[in-house]
Amino acid sequence: MTLLKKIITKGIKLSLSNKFNSIEALELQKKELVKLITKAKNTHFGRTHRFRTILIYKDPVIAFQKFVPTFSYESFYKEWISKSLLDKSDICWPGKIKFYALSSGTTEGSSKYLPITNSFLKSTSKSIRRTLISLTLKDIPKNTFTKQVLAVGGSSLLHKVGNHYCGDLSGILAFSRPLWLKPFLLPNKKITELSSWDERITEIVKNANRWDIGIIAGNIAWIQLILDQILYHYKIKSIHEIWPNLKIILLGGVYFDPYKKRFEKYFSEPVQFVNTYLASEGYFAYQTGDDFNDQSLILNGGIYYEFAEINSKNFDDEGNLRPTSKIVNISGVRVNKNYALIITTNSGLWRYVLGDIIKIKNTKSYSIEITGRLKQFLSVVGEHLTLEEINIAITKVSDFLMLEIIEFCVMAVPIGNKWAHQWYIASHDFSSVKEQQFAISLDTTLSEMNDDYKSQRKYNLSNIQVKFIPPILFYNWLRETGKFNGQAKIPRILKGATQENWQNYLHSKHKILNISNETKEK
Repeated sequence: MTLLKKIITKGIKLSLSNKFNSIEALELQKKELVKLITKAKNTHFGRTHRFRTILIYKDPVIAFQKFVPTFSYESFYKEWISKSLLDKSDICWPGKIKFYALSSGTTEGSSKYLPITNSFLKSTSKSIRRTLISLTLKDIPKNTFTKQVLAVGGSSLLHKVGNHYCGDLSGILAFSRPLWLKPFLLPNKKITELSSWDERITEIVKNANRWDIGIIAGNIAWIQLILDQILYHYKIKSIHEIWPNLKIILLGGVYFDPYKKRFEKYFSEPVQFVNTYLASEGYFAYQTGDDFNDQSLILNGGIYYEFAEINSKNFDDEGNLRPTSKIVNISGVRVNKNYALIITTNSGLWRYVLGDIIKIKNTKSYSIEITGRLKQFLSVVGEHLTLEEINIAITKVSDFLMLEIIEFCVMAVPIGNKWAHQWYIASHDFSSVKEQQFAISLDTTLSEMNDDYKSQRKYNLSNIQVKFIPPILFYNWLRETGKFNGQAKIPRILKGATQENWQNYLHSKHKILNISNETKEK
């Protein structure tokens, strides 16, 4: 039986309708919350936070907010995950936790240990199946779904610690992968279990001409790196020369627009880019329409959502949720407002502040757009630049200057009695653009977008500083910090220890920077 038939057969009973009114959405979410509380009522967490009492309240949503506090990762780890890691039973979810996903999305801080339960694996598999079904409804050749799927992820090699296993989420998901799907997924176990990301890339490139890929899924930065190496290795101009049936690229976690120009050059045939929102903490949403930045929340996938609007009443200057913050459920969100996502999941995460910022696009499909991170903003003198504004500005400038930007980051540096924003921009070709030209265009764009930035540029912010660097510097930085893998992302806004680490790294590579600048000037 073909993969397409298997997908439809397995998932035909799943509802593909994402149209809800606010009452229906709330009822759906209430059911999820009650299921979660009922399942965990006899755990240590459930007894501590009076889950049995919550279940007899007329409105369990109100009772849940009353008896259960919100948690950052640090506070939840200290009080609960640390106990679970000792292989104790019934801490936050029934039984012992067998798997922990090591999350290392940015170079800042150490890896997070996130519990992964059998319930989580089942609901995530169901949500992945929904995503695949939704793809069959798009205007895509049906034989695409009979081809192979290249999953660009972390290592599938898990490390046993005590009675549990730790590793990348992609490796843990492999344990619950349905048998009918395994023959279609690449790379094989021999490659995915290689601990070195460089070695995995080498093997993927070496085997690429033997595969018939129809779908690629993964982190856009690493897909880009692999496609670059395939083009170089086989001396071809288009990926379709070796993968003629490639029609879909499933992405997630990275703002796509700055990469568009580069990706257009990889293909000689139409390719659809589809957005998903799968993190180590859960599968939250996926694209159902034509707008890449428009994903529908999965309201019955083992996750209960809460939302805290991004404003000074709810968050302090460091992006921490205030104890007095106003938190709403799905029925209380408003369109075009930015919210911090707070999740309760069937992996035993309770009122967990995820760290992502989302914007509610509409309240019919409850579609969202990921707009930033709570800790990813720039405001040393009150300029209040958000990650969303930074991404949009970079996209506008790259379009205006017709420059393909591969990676970038920004940080604040002191200049005399003022501050300046120092930008590092990576591209393969700077021959048509000067650093000063880029800086002026970026400064103008940010001033047009943000009045606070425009005002502070008059008084407390010096001129933007721009440094063009080769992309390899970003990738080697990840290597040196031990985070060169299929999950890691370049942090766009550098602060604190991460900023110091980057500056020290660049200082050690000053010869490379000088050579790059000399070549560029010639």
